[in-house]
Amino acid sequence: MGEADKVRESAERSRRELLKLPNVVGVGVGLKEVSGIQTGELAVAVLVESKVPAAQLAQNEAVPRLVDGFPTDVIEVGQLRALDELRDLDERRALGPGRSKSSARQSGPRRSGPRRSGPHQSSPRQPKPLRPEDHRRYLRPACPGTSIGHYIVSAGTFGALVWDQRTGDPLILSNNHVLANSTNGRDGRARKGDLVLQPGPHDAALARYDDLTTSNLSAAMSSPASAALQEVAAGRAALAAEAAGAPKAQVVNAQLLNFRLARLERYVPFRTRKSNRVDCAVARPLDPDLVRGEILGLGPVKGTAEARLGAVVRKSGRTTGVTQARVRTMHVSLRIMYPQGFLAFEDQIVCGYMSEGGDSGALVLDEENRAIGLLFAGSDKATILNPIEAVTAALKVSLK
Repeated sequence: MGEADKVRESAERSRRELLKLPNVVGVGVGLKEVSGIQTGELAVAVLVESKVPAAQLAQNEAVPRLVDGFPTDVIEVGQLRALDELRDLDERRALGPGRSKSSARQSGPRRSGPRRSGPHQSSPRQPKPLRPEDHRRYLRPACPGTSIGHYIVSAGTFGALVWDQRTGDPLILSNNHVLANSTNGRDGRARKGDLVLQPGPHDAALARYDDLTTSNLSAAMSSPASAALQEVAAGRAALAAEAAGAPKAQVVNAQLLNFRLARLERYVPFRTRKSNRVDCAVARPLDPDLVRGEILGLGPVKGTAEARLGAVVRKSGRTTGVTQARVRTMHVSLRIMYPQGFLAFEDQIVCGYMSEGGDSGALVLDEENRAIGLLFAGSDKATILNPIEAVTAALKVSLK
């Protein structure tokens, strides 16, 4: 047994006790960091929302320096949550008009946003750099790296075009909470055949009607808003009526909705009493010609690979575009906040900060454009991925 396997076993044995400590949200394997620099020494990584001075902790509240003889490394990751756009919208409203979480950060000394990579770097040999809004546009054929979402949710990211292992049909890969409305399979939040829009409803709605619900639908329809906004409002009302089983005669003209791209095909239900391994789902395009496989700003996917500690990885997402970070910890057990509460996940990958709300569902690639994970959660300090092999196995799909 190699040293990495021994550290992993130690992390798994100590996980339950470490997670009982105040402020601890995850345990895994990483390279010990000193002043933010990875040293190359393997350690049991202990993830905390925020670092607390040792003097403020009781002796039984402090993370031990060693676990089974291996050093521990305390890593601050912030409040980990599923990265749906609607929550970031609420944060922007709290900050005030014209403000966003990233713009608020830029006014302070700590951080200016995820590290850009790829086409965001100016070069005379590069095409015109992509803008963040390019990832939120209506596109046909639609491609990975752009806005998408179940008709009830706000917006996430079209991660990749994958292929059904049984039929060979192309399918759209993203998260359960993007394509299937965070369902556990029994709660009625989504069902097979539900429509998926591109761009996602939040981006299709435009202007100030970010969340077109029953309560503000009439106001949206009677306002001098754009025709596109009225189409989305009417379409969402129609789809909600269809889902509720309303007679066709009572359904608003759903043909007004021009943003239909796919229908939910299958998903991995969330488990509330046991640990989850993935947050993933696939949707079937209404027509194969409506989608293409190259990721916006990154190009074609060149197979899959296992993540490596310290490796640089990158993604193309709906909100922050093309960004990169390093793999910080692996084989992580942690808790993630969802609309229905905290859900436990195991064997996850934690990278540095490279995403915000709406980037959920993005495929994460290594420097050779091989897929290593599916982005689904994070904070302003970290980004969380499902290992890609767990995703493809759970959904019975492949990346060609």
